[in-house]
Amino acid sequence: MTTRNLWKNIVVLCVNSLTGYGIHHCFARSMMDPEARPTALCHADYYTMAGIAVATCLALCPAVGLMGRRGGLLTFMIITALASLLQLGLLNLIGKYSLRHDTVLRDSLNRKFSVAFSIIGMFSSHAVSTLSIFFCAEITPTVIRGGDLV
Repeated sequence: MTTRNLWKNIVVLCVNSLTGYGIHHCFARSMMDPEARPTALCHADYYTMAGIAVATCLALCPAVGLMGRRGGLLTFMIITALASLLQLGLLNLIGKYSLRHDTVLRDSLNRKFSVAFSIIGMFSSHAVSTLSIFFCAEITPTVIRGGDLV
């Protein structure tokens, strides 16, 4: 692998990781209670996010073993994008075209779908970030690999 190609791959994987963690925080923020203070992160939200991170790490190994590193990364990127698009697009349409304009039902459905898509998005975006970091660490040369110690 040439140095130019190596640097290009490292930059792409770093951007993937940055994007995955960035959208992960957006999903986490949309899961929080809108009536709560914006700076306060309650314990339930923290433990939910930690549980999703642990579940992602546990599910990542069999998924990568089944699909491979590149296939797993691509699959989780697609799931992240779909969760984001469905959360943005579908939630605006719920209740908009119904015959009865029941705002309580619409708000309840919006909240439930928002939480569901946020959990799916947090799961897959954490997987994208983790896979990108591991993949980048694997292709990055080290002093030990470049030396005569191997």
